[in-house]
Amino acid sequence: MSETKGFDLAAVLSSAVSDLGTAPAGREQIEYIDLDLLDEDSRNFYELSGVDGLASNIALVGLQDPLRVRANGDGRYTIVSGHRRRAAIAKLVAEGMDRFRQVPCIRETDTDSPALQELKLIYANSNTRVMSSADISRQAERVEALLYQLKEEGVEFPGRMRDHVAQACKVSKTKLANLKVIRDQLQEPFQGQFQRGEINESAALYLARIPQDIQADIAEAVGEKCRISGSAAENLLKMAEQYYTFAANTKCPDSSRGVRTCSNVQGFLRKTGKSQYSWQYCEGRCCLDCYNKDSCTGACATAKARVKAEKQDQAQKQAADKERRAKEQEKFRAKNTKAAQRLLRAAEAAGLAEDEKFDLNYGNKYSVKKIRKFAAGDFGDMYFYSEDSLTPDNKSRIVAMAKQMHCSTDYLLGLTENLNPPQPEGQMVFAGWMPGGTTPAAPCDAVADFDLGDGEHYRVCCRWDGDNFVFKSGGSVITQPPIRWMMLPPVEKAEN
Repeated sequence: MSETKGFDLAAVLSSAVSDLGTAPAGREQIEYIDLDLLDEDSRNFYELSGVDGLASNIALVGLQDPLRVRANGDGRYTIVSGHRRRAAIAKLVAEGMDRFRQVPCIRETDTDSPALQELKLIYANSNTRVMSSADISRQAERVEALLYQLKEEGVEFPGRMRDHVAQACKVSKTKLANLKVIRDQLQEPFQGQFQRGEINESAALYLARIPQDIQADIAEAVGEKCRISGSAAENLLKMAEQYYTFAANTKCPDSSRGVRTCSNVQGFLRKTGKSQYSWQYCEGRCCLDCYNKDSCTGACATAKARVKAEKQDQAQKQAADKERRAKEQEKFRAKNTKAAQRLLRAAEAAGLAEDEKFDLNYGNKYSVKKIRKFAAGDFGDMYFYSEDSLTPDNKSRIVAMAKQMHCSTDYLLGLTENLNPPQPEGQMVFAGWMPGGTTPAAPCDAVADFDLGDGEHYRVCCRWDGDNFVFKSGGSVITQPPIRWMMLPPVEKAEN
């Protein structure tokens, strides 16, 4: 660019007016010209975007900038600058705002060459709008052609023409080069999508660098409605050749259809082209080895068939497991119903209140009322993990419940049906003090401490007859309240 340092293209074009023998412009004046006499310049390639918003603005504050026009010699005028403004005014007139029909215009009086006229058109439009990359590409292509035409007409341009085009279009040389790659190498339908602004410059450039035959395959795979993102296009560029190499050198492991190479290139391309996030891109490996094959839209027919078979197998296993668990629950409920019935029997024998609770196992305390429902088989939506869910889970809880329900630990553990079974000969009986507020579950001999008042108590061997503690000799009722008592094992009768 050193050759063109300080080079002013606008000044060169301005001097070209006299160099090419064109007449100098006179003083410009505003004229009011009927809307119907204003024609668009067929060489204008810019999109007429934002017309509705511009029309609303003109309706509110009026037209602030007059149009620039050139007389055609037949009473009509061609627009040099102001194509969007003319479209907005036409919209207002069509809506009944006839006061805008007479359009303020500046009529150019010079007689420029066609090339200079078109360059003026481009300059006028490029300075008054925000242009898309597609607009800049079209502008650069046309500016380059016009500059070469002016060169043939005698205008001298120092340095490289590419630098002058970049200066005229107010873009970097790198961007200009990228746009040329897109213009020359990007195929349909992607070229049309880029021109319409449906894919961005980054995506268009990556796609343009892909071989044209692979571009065609990508277009067929993703469909014309797909808008490929820049990152997806970059990944397609990196992987395009790899997909084809992989497919050509990889044998399909599905031997049921004979030995053949992978034929799922279209699936690879479709998956990556349609993905919105990088972690969704196809890795270009066998679908049967892909962890994402169960949800991948680009998986091959073999992988889809295997996924379907695996899902069916999984469904059968789940159904079998559900049936097994249902039978298991039925068994557990039956066992726990019997356990609840045993607890209820002991609770009723001990005369426990309905709201009194049992500490069965960690985190589970059930009232007599609840146990009564369980004994009737009413468990609601409870899920059982064993058939012993209503059995105390450690020694301390077993002993505490035996004392609470006035029954033996053997009964709570289901070892006997007797609440207080007799002990076999020679077996030691575990005895413990019971609080005076409780009573034995059945008639038995006992040792008890009775409250005599004033802090004194009296210990005596006595008997519980089922209703009261009585003296063993004579059977008189002991009227003092018991402080604590201990059941004695039965005395075995000696054989004659």
